Amino acid sequence: MDISALRSANFRVFLAGSVFSTNAMWMLRITIAWVAWDLTNSAGFVGFVAFLHFGPIVIAGPLFGVITDRVDVRRAALLTQSSLMALAFLLWAVSMSGGPDKVTLTIYATSVGLTAAAHGPVRMSLVPRLVDRSRISSVVNFTVINFNLARMTGPAIGGWVIGRFGIETATFIAVLLFLPILISLVLVDVRTREVPKIVPKTLSGAFSEGMREISGNATLREALFWTAVTAFFLRGGLEILPVIADGAFGKGATGLGTLISAAGVGAVVSGFWIAVRPSLPDGAKPKSARSFGLLGLASLVILGLANSWPSVLVFVACVSCFATATSILCQSAMQTSIDDHLRGRVMSSWAVVAGASSAIGAAALGVLTDVVGYNTAFLMSGTLPVAIFLAWNFAVRLRKTGNRHS
Repeated sequence: MDISALRSANFRVFLAGSVFSTNAMWMLRITIAWVAWDLTNSAGFVGFVAFLHFGPIVIAGPLFGVITDRVDVRRAALLTQSSLMALAFLLWAVSMSGGPDKVTLTIYATSVGLTAAAHGPVRMSLVPRLVDRSRISSVVNFTVINFNLARMTGPAIGGWVIGRFGIETATFIAVLLFLPILISLVLVDVRTREVPKIVPKTLSGAFSEGMREISGNATLREALFWTAVTAFFLRGGLEILPVIADGAFGKGATGLGTLISAAGVGAVVSGFWIAVRPSLPDGAKPKSARSFGLLGLASLVILGLANSWPSVLVFVACVSCFATATSILCQSAMQTSIDDHLRGRVMSSWAVVAGASSAIGAAALGVLTDVVGYNTAFLMSGTLPVAIFLAWNFAVRLRKTGNRHS
C-alpha cells in the first residue's frame, strides 16, 4: 500500500485542514441542492443549479489555470478558501432573512461555481508541491479519498442538520468548518516551482503552451477522454439525486443525505482499493480507467432498473465507486506526466473537462428525467455510451482485420 504521502508532515498538516473544508463544501452543496428542490420540486431546476455550480469552470477554468502558474499558489489558495467561507456566510445571512428565491439561488450558485473554478487549478497545483515528486501519486489518491470521505459524511451531516434544525444551522456550521484550512495553509511549506528557460509573456501564449503539452502527450489525451465520459454520464447522474431521494421515494433532506453518503461509501471503497493494489505504470492508468468507466455505465443501467430504496443505495454506491476509480487513475496519470510550471494549466483542462461534462450531463439528465422519469433516463444514459463504444471498438477491429488481409 502506497502511504508515502502520509509520511510527509507538510501534507499531513494540509490534509488535517482539508478534511474540515471539504466537509463544508459538501454541506454547502447539499444545502443548495435541497433549496433548489424545495423551491420548485423540479428535476430540471435541480439539474440547472448543478450546471451553474460546474458551468463557470468551462468559461473561466483555462484563465484561472494560466493565472495559477504565474502567482504564489499558497496565497491563491488562501484567497479562494476565504471566498468560499464568505459565500457560506452569505447563504446563512440570506437564510436568516427568509431564504433565497429562484433568482437569488441562481446568482448564488453561479458565484459558488465561479469561486470553485478558481480553486480547482489552485488546489491541484498546490497539493503535489507539498511533497517530493516520488509521492505525487500517493498524494492524489489520499486527496481523492478525503474528498469522497467528505462526500459521505458532509451530506449525511448536512441532511440531518437541515431536517432537524433547518438551513440556517447547516450553513453556519459550514462557515466554521472553513477555518482549519486557512490555518493549515499558513503553516505548510510549498516546494519551489521550476522556472523554464522560456516563459510566454502573454496569457494567450501561456495557454497555448499548456494545450501543446496536452496535444503532444497520449497519456494526457486518453485520461481527459475517459474523464469526460464518466463525468457526463456518471457524475451527471449523481448530481440529480434529490429527484430520487424525495421525488421518487419521499425521503426528504435526510434521505438525500443518506443517498449522497452511499455515493461517498462507494467512492471511499474505490479509493482505498486503489491505494492497496500495486501501483500501475503511468501509461496503464488510462486503460484501467476505461474498464472502470464501462463498469460504472453498467451500474447506471442497473440503477435505472432498481425499484426499492435499499437497491438504489447499493447501485448509487456502485456508480460512485467506478466513477471515482476512473477519476483517481486519470488524475494520477496526468499529475505524474507534467512539470510543476505547467501544472495549473494542464490540470485546469482536467477541471474544465470534468466540470463541463458533469454540468452538461446533470442539466441534460435533469430535463430527460422530467420527461421520461429517472428510471428510463438512467437506462438510456447507461446503454447509449456502451453501445457506441462497442460499435466503435468493433469497427476498429474490423478495419484492422481488413488491413491485414489486404
